[in-house]
Amino acid sequence: MSAAKLLFESGLSVVVLEARDRVGGRTFTVRNHQVKYVDVGGAYVGPTQNRILRLAKELGIETYKVNVREATLLYTKGKSHIMHDIFPSSWNPFIYLDYNNFWRTVDKLGKEVYWE
Repeated sequence: MSAAKLLFESGLSVVVLEARDRVGGRTFTVRNHQVKYVDVGGAYVGPTQNRILRLAKELGIETYKVNVREATLLYTKGKSHIMHDIFPSSWNPFIYLDYNNFWRTVDKLGKEVYWE
Protein backbone atom coordinates (compact mmCIF):
# COMPACT_ATOMS: atom_id res chain seq x y z
CA MET A 1 0.00 0.00 0.00
CA SER A 2 2.84 2.36 0.83
CA ALA A 3 4.52 1.63 -2.51
CA ALA A 4 1.26 2.16 -4.41
CA LYS A 5 0.73 5.49 -2.66
CA LEU A 6 4.24 6.69 -3.48
CA LEU A 7 3.90 5.64 -7.13
CA PHE A 8 0.53 7.39 -7.41
CA GLU A 9 1.92 10.57 -5.84
CA SER A 10 4.71 10.44 -8.44
CA GLY A 11 2.11 10.65 -11.20
CA LEU A 12 1.93 6.99 -12.18
CA SER A 13 -1.27 5.03 -12.70
CA VAL A 14 -1.53 2.32 -10.06
CA VAL A 15 -3.84 -0.67 -9.61
CA VAL A 16 -3.73 -2.53 -6.29
CA LEU A 17 -5.17 -6.03 -6.30
CA GLU A 18 -6.35 -7.76 -3.14
CA ALA A 19 -7.21 -11.43 -2.74
CA ARG A 20 -10.08 -10.59 -0.38
CA ASP A 21 -12.85 -8.03 -0.11
CA ARG A 22 -10.80 -5.91 2.30
CA VAL A 23 -7.33 -4.42 2.36
CA GLY A 24 -4.65 -5.46 4.81
CA GLY A 25 -3.62 -8.89 3.62
CA ARG A 26 -3.06 -11.19 6.55
CA THR A 27 -3.26 -8.39 9.11
CA PHE A 28 -6.72 -8.57 10.63
CA THR A 29 -8.17 -8.04 14.11
CA VAL A 30 -11.42 -9.65 15.25
CA ARG A 31 -13.29 -7.91 18.06
CA ASN A 32 -14.55 -10.28 20.74
CA HIS A 33 -16.60 -9.37 23.84
CA GLN A 34 -14.76 -11.95 25.95
CA VAL A 35 -11.18 -10.93 25.21
CA LYS A 36 -11.66 -7.44 23.66
CA TYR A 37 -9.72 -8.21 20.47
CA VAL A 38 -7.88 -11.08 18.82
CA ASP A 39 -5.27 -10.68 16.10
CA VAL A 40 -5.88 -13.52 13.66
CA GLY A 41 -3.34 -12.53 11.05
CA GLY A 42 -0.20 -10.51 11.39
CA ALA A 43 0.36 -10.17 15.09
CA TYR A 44 1.34 -6.52 15.11
CA VAL A 45 3.08 -3.68 13.31
CA GLY A 46 6.33 -2.99 15.11
CA PRO A 47 7.96 0.38 15.73
CA THR A 48 10.55 -0.21 12.99
CA GLN A 49 7.86 -0.60 10.33
CA ASN A 50 7.69 3.15 9.84
CA ARG A 51 6.25 3.15 6.31
CA ILE A 52 3.08 1.29 7.21
CA LEU A 53 2.75 3.26 10.46
CA ARG A 54 3.04 6.52 8.51
CA LEU A 55 0.44 5.33 5.99
CA ALA A 56 -1.93 4.29 8.79
CA LYS A 57 -1.57 7.73 10.36
CA GLU A 58 -2.17 9.51 7.04
CA LEU A 59 -5.31 7.43 6.44
CA GLY A 60 -6.60 8.00 9.97
CA ILE A 61 -6.39 4.31 10.88
CA GLU A 62 -6.42 3.74 14.62
CA THR A 63 -3.32 2.10 16.07
CA TYR A 64 -2.78 1.01 19.63
CA LYS A 65 0.05 -0.24 21.75
CA VAL A 66 0.08 -3.92 22.60
CA ASN A 67 -0.70 -4.48 26.26
CA VAL A 68 1.55 -7.29 27.42
CA ARG A 69 -0.14 -7.36 30.83
CA GLU A 70 -3.42 -8.73 29.48
CA ALA A 71 -4.17 -12.43 29.46
CA THR A 72 -3.42 -14.44 26.32
CA LEU A 73 -6.07 -16.45 24.53
CA LEU A 74 -5.07 -19.98 23.50
CA TYR A 75 -7.44 -21.66 21.06
CA THR A 76 -6.83 -25.38 20.61
CA LYS A 77 -8.97 -28.40 19.77
CA GLY A 78 -12.08 -26.25 19.45
CA LYS A 79 -11.81 -24.69 22.91
CA SER A 80 -10.63 -21.30 24.16
CA HIS A 81 -8.37 -21.08 27.20
CA ILE A 82 -7.29 -17.85 28.90
CA MET A 83 -3.62 -17.95 29.88
CA HIS A 84 -1.93 -15.59 32.29
CA ASP A 85 1.60 -16.63 31.38
CA ILE A 86 3.59 -17.17 28.19
CA PHE A 87 3.12 -20.96 28.35
CA PRO A 88 0.19 -23.02 29.61
CA SER A 89 0.58 -24.22 33.19
CA SER A 90 1.16 -27.91 33.79
CA TRP A 91 1.48 -30.26 36.71
CA ASN A 92 3.99 -32.38 34.77
CA PRO A 93 7.64 -31.59 35.69
CA PHE A 94 8.81 -32.91 32.31
CA ILE A 95 6.91 -30.09 30.64
CA TYR A 96 9.02 -27.60 32.58
CA LEU A 97 12.16 -29.42 31.46
CA ASP A 98 10.95 -28.96 27.89
CA TYR A 99 10.41 -25.24 28.54
CA ASN A 100 13.92 -24.98 29.94
CA ASN A 101 15.35 -26.81 26.93
CA PHE A 102 13.42 -24.51 24.60
CA TRP A 103 14.85 -21.34 26.19
CA ARG A 104 18.38 -22.78 26.28
CA THR A 105 18.08 -23.59 22.57
CA VAL A 106 16.82 -20.08 21.81
CA ASP A 107 19.74 -18.59 23.76
CA LYS A 108 22.20 -20.81 21.90
CA LEU A 109 20.75 -19.85 18.51
CA GLY A 110 20.83 -16.19 19.51
CA LYS A 111 24.58 -16.41 20.07
CA GLU A 112 25.00 -17.64 16.49
CA VAL A 113 23.37 -14.54 14.99
CA TYR A 114 25.80 -12.12 13.38
CA TRP A 115 24.83 -8.73 14.83
CA GLU A 116 26.82 -6.35 12.62
